[in-house]
Amino acid sequence: MNKTRNLVLVEPPPGAIRAALAAGCPGLQPVEVPGASLADYLRRRGPFAFAGHPLPDLLFVDLGDPPGPMISVLEGIKADSAFRRIPVIAFVAPGTASDLPGWYGMGLNSVIEKPASAEAFAGFLRAACGYWFEHVELATS
Repeated sequence: MNKTRNLVLVEPPPGAIRAALAAGCPGLQPVEVPGASLADYLRRRGPFAFAGHPLPDLLFVDLGDPPGPMISVLEGIKADSAFRRIPVIAFVAPGTASDLPGWYGMGLNSVIEKPASAEAFAGFLRAACGYWFEHVELATS
């Protein structure tokens, strides 16, 4: 597919944008957003008011170690009908997936262990792009 795909990386590991570009996903437009700014980014408020960016096709979110404030941010986003269709892939540190039923219940689409290196992250993104952007019909498209 040669369509532009908007991927937002929330609180990504160092080198994530470089890894996303190195993943070789056709048309991928990765954007890095601080976790505390995600709601403003999606709603085009504050520093993002005049950005004119499209809604993301997919969100990759680091829940933190241990998972913390991002859970509340994601609950607010998934409760908003304008954003609940955006798929969210959540990263957690090993052994910190303490509330999987609750997280899936609030609308997360996948919870995975955080890739350990930039190379592993690029490999994961390559696989995720293949699945989400080549085989899945996204409601955000």
